[in-house]
Amino acid sequence: MSNEENYLKKRIREFNRLYELAKKIPNVSSEILKTFYNNGMEDLQQGEIDAKDSKKIIIITEKRIKENILSIHESNLFKDLNEDCNKVLDHYRNEMLLNKRKTCFFQENIVQEVLRVNNLFLERISTFSQTILKEFYNDSYASLILLRSNIENLILYFYYVKELEKLFHKEKWLEIARLNARILYTKKKETETRFESFQEMDYLDVVNALVTMHGAKEKPLHISDALKSFFESMEKDEQFKIDETFKTPILNGYAKKKPNIILMSKINYSKISYDQLCEVVHPVAIYRKKYPFDNEDPNVKIKFALSFGVLPYVINLYFYGINIYEKIRALEFKKINTIEKELENSIQIIMDKKQLEFAKQYKNEDSLPNETKKFLEQAYKKILNKIDN
Repeated sequence: MSNEENYLKKRIREFNRLYELAKKIPNVSSEILKTFYNNGMEDLQQGEIDAKDSKKIIIITEKRIKENILSIHESNLFKDLNEDCNKVLDHYRNEMLLNKRKTCFFQENIVQEVLRVNNLFLERISTFSQTILKEFYNDSYASLILLRSNIENLILYFYYVKELEKLFHKEKWLEIARLNARILYTKKKETETRFESFQEMDYLDVVNALVTMHGAKEKPLHISDALKSFFESMEKDEQFKIDETFKTPILNGYAKKKPNIILMSKINYSKISYDQLCEVVHPVAIYRKKYPFDNEDPNVKIKFALSFGVLPYVINLYFYGINIYEKIRALEFKKINTIEKELENSIQIIMDKKQLEFAKQYKNEDSLPNETKKFLEQAYKKILNKIDN
C-alpha cells in the first residue's frame, strides 16, 4: 500500500470516528447527521483531487523552470545582453579616459545595474527553485522553509520591476539609481561582517550616499515593503502586460529563436498561501506540525504546490525588466548627456552633504588628535563654502 493510500485511510478513519461521536450527541436530528456525513464525504473527495492536482503542479512547474532557463542559455540571451551592456560601458569609459566627460553615472548606476539586478534575480530564483524541489523529496520541512525564502525573492523582484517601471515613466533617474543600490548592496551596518565592510569600500561610498540621499539614516529595503506592495497589487489584480514586451531589439531576437516559450498569463498568489509557509517556519502549533514532514502527506504537498507553482513567473518578470533595460539603453545621446549632468550634480551634492555631516560630527571630538580635528575643521569649512556657492 502506498503512502498516499495510507493518508486517505487515516482521513477516512478519523472522519468515521467523528461521525460516530456526532451520532451520540443528544437531540441531533437525522437531517443534521446526514448533512455532516455528506459534507465529510465531499471534503474527503475534494482532498484527494487537491492532492493529485498538487502532484501535477509540482511536475509541471519543475519542467517549466528547466525549459525557461534552457531557452535563455540556448538562445544566448544572457550573452547578447551582457555584450550589449559592456559595449555601452566601454564607450563611455573610453570617453572619460579621453577627458570628453567627467562621469558616467547613468551607464554605471542605471544601465549596468538594471541589467545586473534582473540577471541576479532570475539566476537566484530559478536555481534556488531546483534546490528546493530536490530538498522536498529529502526533507519536506526544510524545503517549505526554503520555499518561503524563494517566494520572498519573487515578491521582491515583482516590487523592483513595478517600481522601476513607475520611475522610468516619470524619468526619476536618481531614484532609479537609488532603487538599484538598495536592492544590490545595502545592508544594516550592524549586520555586516568585517569582510563585507571592506569589500568595494570606495564604491559603497556612492551607494551609501544614494541610499541616504533624503537625509534619513540608512534604511535598507525591508521585505515587508515588498510584501505590502505585492499583496495590494494582487487585490487590485494589477498584472504586468507581457504582450508588448518582445518588441525591443534583443528580446525580439530571442522571441524569433524561441517562438514556443510558455509564459504564465498572470500571477495569482494569495496572502493565505504565503501565511501557510510562514506558519511552517514559526514555532506555533508544534504538535500539529510534527517533524519530520512526509512529502506524500496531502497537507504538506498542497502547501508546497500552491507556492512552488508560481515560481515560473520569474521569467515574466525577467522579460519585463529587460524590456525596460532596452528602453533605457535606447535613449538618445543628447538626452543621456542631459541626464548625466543632472546625476553628476545631484550625486555630488549628496556626497558633499554626507562629508559635511561627517566632519561636523567629529571635528570637535575630544578623543581625536589636534591635527585631525584641525583637518576636519578645514574640511568642514571648505565643503560648507562649496555648498553655499
